[in-house]
Amino acid sequence: MKGCCVFNYNPLYRYPIYNEIGKQLGMDIYLGDNVFEPLEQFDVNKLTGFKRMLHAKRILNGRFVYHSGIWPLFSKGYDTYIVSADSTLIVVWLLLFYGKIFKKRVFLWGHGLKKKIQRPLTRVVYKLFYRSAAGVFLYNNYNVKNMLDIGCKKEKMFVIHNSLDYAKQLELRQTMIETDIFRNHFKNEKKNLIFIGRLTKVKKLNILLESLAILKQRGELFNLTFIGDGSEGELLKKMTVDLSIENQTWFLGACYDERKNAELIFNADLCVSPGNIGLTAMHSLMFGCPTLTNDDFETQMPEFEAIIAGKTGGFFKAYEPEDLANCIRDWFNTHSANREEVRSDCYKEIDSNWNPSFQMQVIHKALFIN
Repeated sequence: MKGCCVFNYNPLYRYPIYNEIGKQLGMDIYLGDNVFEPLEQFDVNKLTGFKRMLHAKRILNGRFVYHSGIWPLFSKGYDTYIVSADSTLIVVWLLLFYGKIFKKRVFLWGHGLKKKIQRPLTRVVYKLFYRSAAGVFLYNNYNVKNMLDIGCKKEKMFVIHNSLDYAKQLELRQTMIETDIFRNHFKNEKKNLIFIGRLTKVKKLNILLESLAILKQRGELFNLTFIGDGSEGELLKKMTVDLSIENQTWFLGACYDERKNAELIFNADLCVSPGNIGLTAMHSLMFGCPTLTNDDFETQMPEFEAIIAGKTGGFFKAYEPEDLANCIRDWFNTHSANREEVRSDCYKEIDSNWNPSFQMQVIHKALFIN
């Protein structure tokens, strides 16, 4: 096999899996520079197999992205491609057509369809896009049914999940011990809720504060720590004052010290992410902290599947602060006595399904066995 990968950009958290592809499979890797929003990126020069950056430019009123410098993708005799499953990228369409004409294998890697497509023209476009591929790597199982609905074959879909820097985090996890980090800050023995991530509108963190206030009205007090910053930070701080829960909340701010983050997560009792959960689930479960998020799976990020209700966390009715308050209360009513068992369940989920080793097994199966 002589293969290459074409990925739309180089987010920092993807470095471990991209590097494993370069090392284990000897594939050349091309990366687009179409990062049109703030995103922490890895140093491409440290990536095994890296060949070049492809310069991106928005065209057709910003609806599509064109990359310059793509000629090597067609001229170097590659027989297998793994590319980002982004239908707005012209290069991906070109590779799909090229693969069909010249009998090359082109695998797409992405979300797939998060909901059933109803509009006839849109269905035709997505059918052409996904069914032209030799296979599709999907982040989760939930979207498989929507892919089946447009005629994709089940045997050509491979659930690859997602991952962070598992090796580095595992090394940290093995050094974790319980500390007084929350007790020293809050000066109490209450249970500790956390959120780690960007404080943005899509995360619906106002719902978390409203649920904390509801619990307080019932005489149930919890500590809450926000690890991160973002556009909603000041609004959320004001909200804690308005709800009279400012003494229960700690806005720690952005923390880029992974050891410190690991300590905070390990010592917390429950992570709560009211909006889409995303990589917050990976981070919290990796260090043994169960997670609550909403049950609107069509708008969720794929990582919600790492949450096994009653074991590694749970789900509340989307956009309903009172139901979130009930879920927080119920979690501690049923799990306070088995914290170590929950921690072990969280570890097991990440160690089994959400790491580069698992992802490489899936890729090997698709490329060499299937």
